[in-house]
Amino acid sequence: MTEIRCCDRHEKNVQLVWTFAFPGAEYWCPYCGATSGMMGAGEYRNLTFSECREMIKYRHIGDDFLDARSTSVCSSMMWEGKRISPHDLPDHEKKRIQEVINEWVYPEDRNPPLV
Repeated sequence: MTEIRCCDRHEKNVQLVWTFAFPGAEYWCPYCGATSGMMGAGEYRNLTFSECREMIKYRHIGDDFLDARSTSVCSSMMWEGKRISPHDLPDHEKKRIQEVINEWVYPEDRNPPLV
């Protein structure tokens, strides 16, 4: 058994992701989109090895979305060897980031849902 901090807004065993992509929240659920602060986020669940293996499919499902969100809210970032603000990104990159954010659909909202 392994103790994992999972989202408590649904029955799926989905591990919460530690991130700063959402102002005011440190944890994010890649399955339903729930965000919460570091104090009292989710619930700890004791998962068996097979339950942990099942949970893996959700681990990286939102990586591109999370990277885009993080870039859009950060104070500065490295771009082509220089530290810049997200506002100083080239227009084509700003557009690409916004498209990634706009096109993201949470697994529980997909038709058919990711099970």
